[in-house]
Amino acid sequence: MTAWARQFRTSVTTSLTQAAVTAAPRVGPGVIDALETAVGWLGPYAPILSSVVAENMRAAGVYSPVAHREYFARAGAHLGGVLHVLRYAHRPATGHMHPELARLVERRIRLDDSFECLRRAAAGGKGVVLLGVHASEYMLVLARINQELPITVYLRHSRDAHKQAAKRAWCAATGLSFIAEPPGLLNPSRRAELMADALRAGRVLIVTPDLAQKRELGVPVRVLDREVYLPGGPAALSLLLEAPLVTVVAGPASEGNCYGRGLSLRFFGPAPVVAVQRRRGWKKEAVRERLQWFADLFTNAFLRPHPALWFLWGDKRWTRVFRGDPRYTPPLAK
Repeated sequence: MTAWARQFRTSVTTSLTQAAVTAAPRVGPGVIDALETAVGWLGPYAPILSSVVAENMRAAGVYSPVAHREYFARAGAHLGGVLHVLRYAHRPATGHMHPELARLVERRIRLDDSFECLRRAAAGGKGVVLLGVHASEYMLVLARINQELPITVYLRHSRDAHKQAAKRAWCAATGLSFIAEPPGLLNPSRRAELMADALRAGRVLIVTPDLAQKRELGVPVRVLDREVYLPGGPAALSLLLEAPLVTVVAGPASEGNCYGRGLSLRFFGPAPVVAVQRRRGWKKEAVRERLQWFADLFTNAFLRPHPALWFLWGDKRWTRVFRGDPRYTPPLAK
């Protein structure tokens, strides 16, 4: 993608974010439903994004015409979820969701009995690192979990004031507790300290580590039969503070219901304690083993059975992974 195209995409994204935050409180549910449907129908014909999503799915070995079309239907549902949340963002903060929003969240996001593994992990009092994925409607996903068990979100600082405002509005409307990253924070150790404080206070900290990293910044794991690099901080915090590590993934609310709204959540964990010899470098290996546990669930319980539900098929970093960018893929054998 050229520099001009990247600048244009950033400008469009900023404008859309600002418009969503401003207009959502005045948009009715019927209009939101119509927008969801329109994105689902028109998305597969988007000249650039549609081809990027298809190429990445093919590279990952999960492409089908049905999955490709459903991806855009789910993207429409994600947009609708965002707008539904932002409709209530300007109401007085009470720490709880508006009853209408709470009912919508309960209808669209379902929990099964596996949720008890998260509840049991939280009862230990050491905090919990909850590893999530960027499933479609993940804003509603976190709101639904928070209805049953309070969770804390780490909000990275954005130089885009509109994106920053949208993040805070989302937390305010859904009653989510959050850690606001200070502006200009460049020290990863300080970021880890902020997260560690939440865990020491016994809170459930939600993190989404399914973000491709450059080789020198991430931990190597196997995802979709290839080596990729994911952020190791959450797994390292779990190891350091002896906080349980739990993973949540999503599936369609009803199997085989293409183009439908709604997700069903499955929880796994806590991650088994990795038995490694305490020799030089053992902590690095233990972190990699814990992150691989997440990567296996991410691949086999989410991406392969339900590829259309992953929101990041068009993400620029994952696109570099699937296209073999040497900054994001293993070095060539000599």
